[in-house]
Amino acid sequence: MTDRLDAPALDRWHTHQVVPMPYRLLQNAAFDLDVIRLLGLAYEDACARMPGGDTGHRETIARRIIDAATVGERDVHKLAEYGLNGLA
Repeated sequence: MTDRLDAPALDRWHTHQVVPMPYRLLQNAAFDLDVIRLLGLAYEDACARMPGGDTGHRETIARRIIDAATVGERDVHKLAEYGLNGLA
């Protein structure tokens, strides 16, 4: 399982440029705490890499990450990519 972030992502974390995942979207999901942590890491990474810094797609990104995790994906980087897929 890959759950480590690259140096730029860690820098964003340490400088508090992190946007919390809308965990209300997980109300009907059944994930353990480790997976929820991975979802949060993937969401933070995806939001930091949004094209043009657009903040209007954050909920869409979160939903896509949750959908990918629902079918079994657990790689943080792949989850982030699923969240960003199609955004331009």
